[in-house]
Amino acid sequence: MVKEHVEKTMKKAVTTYAEKLGVEKNKVAFFIHTKPTAEAPELLPRYFYTVNGVPVKKEDGSLHELRFTQDILGKKFDLLGTELMAKQFLASYFKTVSEEFKAKANSLYIMIKGSDKDKNELDLALYKDNTVLKTLDLGQIFGE
Repeated sequence: MVKEHVEKTMKKAVTTYAEKLGVEKNKVAFFIHTKPTAEAPELLPRYFYTVNGVPVKKEDGSLHELRFTQDILGKKFDLLGTELMAKQFLASYFKTVSEEFKAKANSLYIMIKGSDKDKNELDLALYKDNTVLKTLDLGQIFGE
C-alpha cells in the first residue's frame, strides 16, 4: 500500500517537473538524502532535484532543497500523512543501508527518475557520494 502510494506520487512529480521544465522524464531526477548533525542526529530525509544530471541551485548558489508536501506532492496540505509515513520508512532504510555498506548515512543518496519519455516508470538507485551502490525498487525501501 505504501509503495504504491509513493510510486504514484513520484511518477506524478517526475511528470510535472519534466513538463514544467520542458525536458524528457528521464532528464529529471529527485534525490533523497539525510544530513544528520550533532544538533539533529536523526536521519530525516531531505530532497533536491537535478536536470540533465546537474543539481538545481538557488540564486545564491546553494542547493535548491524541495519541500515534500508543497514541491513533491504538489499540495498545500498533506491530508493523508504521506510525508510522515515516508519519513519513517526512509529513516529506517538509511540506517539499514549505512550499516550494510559501512558508510556514513550523510554520504548516501536515493535517486528516483523517470525511466524514459514513453513509459511512466521509475528508475531508482542507491548512491554513495557519486558512485552507484545498487539499483533499487520502491519495495526495497518501503518493505513490500
